[in-house]
Amino acid sequence: MECSLLGRKAFITGGSSGTGLAMAREFVRSGASVAIVARGQENLDKAKAELLKLAAAHVKTAKVFAYSCDVGVAAQRAATYAKARQELGVIDILCNNAGESRSGGTFENIPEENWRLDLETKTVAHMHFSRLCWDDMKAQKRGVILNTGAISAKAGRLAAMPTSVARAGVMALTKGLAFDGGQYNIRANALLIGNLETGQTVRHYPNEEER
Repeated sequence: MECSLLGRKAFITGGSSGTGLAMAREFVRSGASVAIVARGQENLDKAKAELLKLAAAHVKTAKVFAYSCDVGVAAQRAATYAKARQELGVIDILCNNAGESRSGGTFENIPEENWRLDLETKTVAHMHFSRLCWDDMKAQKRGVILNTGAISAKAGRLAAMPTSVARAGVMALTKGLAFDGGQYNIRANALLIGNLETGQTVRHYPNEEER
């Protein structure tokens, strides 16, 4: 089933590869303009070039922007969103997708830094970007927030306990956004993915039999 998003604008974190890039492709095919956000400039440039080519082949009015940003840093989040808001316009669709899993072994051996980074790049960043777009979505009485999570939010993994806790926080955040946003026609959903072979999966599990 085809869905037209002509004229809509999507902001996607972790948008230069994997799940985020797959989302961006489908948005562009459906007519939306997109802003993709990631840390690595090289992957961003490649993704932007691909999406521009896709837009030219499907909907020539779709625009593509790419921004380098570490979503674990609050100041970078705010500055990046402000720039996208200025260049792209009011964001209709927010996809909070960025966040890398960090393994850490047993509970007593997990570095505190792993906990901080996981919570900041997933739960806190998802909340912050949602707040940044909230007023616009309320004013136009329309908006979509899609938070990427993982099934580990419901069944924690010992090898990635900080990620499981952070993803559980994303689930709770999403429910709160849905309850509060419903009155303004803001829809919030969490996408709890399972085992997908992405670049991140390959980095963490180079042995194919372990994936």
